[in-house]
Amino acid sequence: MQIMVIFADDCLLFIKATTSPVRLGKKVLDSFCTAEDFKINADKSRFLASRNLNHARVEGFESIMGFTQTQKIDKYLDFPIFTGRFKNSGFAFILDKMKGRLAGWKSKLLN
Repeated sequence: MQIMVIFADDCLLFIKATTSPVRLGKKVLDSFCTAEDFKINADKSRFLASRNLNHARVEGFESIMGFTQTQKIDKYLDFPIFTGRFKNSGFAFILDKMKGRLAGWKSKLLN
């Protein structure tokens, strides 16, 4: 079982979903924040827990970490995650974005 922690400043942290590693992960985050003079924004931070974790354990992790669980994460840095099997249609947005940028560059060169 794993728990995934997502931060607003675009960091991912994977932790085994048991109390001891979650507490250690929290200590590591606190030490890092102290050393680098950062602060975790609990309003923007979430974690995604395995589906097979019971509600009591998830609540315990919420109290340890100081932020809440989310049920679904569609994109991370504009890239789809947890989509199941990779399909070409799932990456069409990348081609569309590239075509748009190329068209923009072409119009700038013509001007």
